[in-house]
Parts: sequence; C-alpha cells; structure tokens
Amino acid sequence: MTLELWDNFPHDAVRRDPATGEVFQSWVIIDRQGDMFEHSEPALDPVVERYLNMRSMVSHPSRYTEATGRDMRTRMRRLIPGTQKLSPPEWLPTQLMEFFDVLHTYFPAHCLISADFSSFETMVKGVNAPMVHTRFKGQQIGVGTVMV
Repeated sequence: MTLELWDNFPHDAVRRDPATGEVFQSWVIIDRQGDMFEHSEPALDPVVERYLNMRSMVSHPSRYTEATGRDMRTRMRRLIPGTQKLSPPEWLPTQLMEFFDVLHTYFPAHCLISADFSSFETMVKGVNAPMVHTRFKGQQIGVGTVMV
C-alpha cells in the first residue's frame, strides 16, 4: 500500500505551441552565477515521448491540446510582442510510468492499493503543477516557481 508517494516522484514539464500544437519539453538551465532559467525545445526525451504516445492511446488529450490556436484570442495574443508564445506547462508523471514498468517486470502478478491527492492548491502554474516549498527562517513557505 502506498500513501503520499505519487506526487513526490519527479515530473517532466511540457508546453505546447498554441498555433500548431507542437510539444516542447522544458528544461531548467543553470548559468555560471547559479541563476536558473527555463528552456523549452521541441526535441523530446524518449521517456516523455513514450508517455505522450501511451496517453494518446488510452485517454483524452491534455486540456491544452483542445485549445491550441483554434480560437481568435489565442492567435491574436501570439502577435503581441513580449507575450508568452507557448502554453503554460503541463507536468507529466513520467517517473510514475517508469515505476509501473518496474512493477510489471519484476512483480507481474502484483496487486496494488494506492491513495493520493486528487487535487490540491499550488502556487505553481500549469496542469498537474507541483507544490513547491522552500525554507525561510526555519519556516516552510510555498513558492510559485520550481526554480528554487
């Protein structure tokens, strides 16, 4: 039995081009000064690509794929300089998928009972966004970025 496990696995973030629906994987880049920046590129990690392919076979599309550039507001917003060109992130439970692969390989007849949150409030934006905390003066404080 597992409690408080799934949401603690690492997730991969992807964004979509609202005009084309093309998927971009997001990476955190750390410069020489230690500052963190998000970088998105269309080259997908094989695990992310496998997850998206599996999900498309068994589930409905992401909330972001349904509105990829089909309405006039989305298309017009992309024309404004300085506006976000990609969708907000969608956090994919790729590590959870790999955990299920391990269960299937090494425990093929297993039975699994699990419980986790169905939703919770988070300051980070996006679908399935993580809850991120940092410590300040001994107190745990929620933050609105994964760049900590």
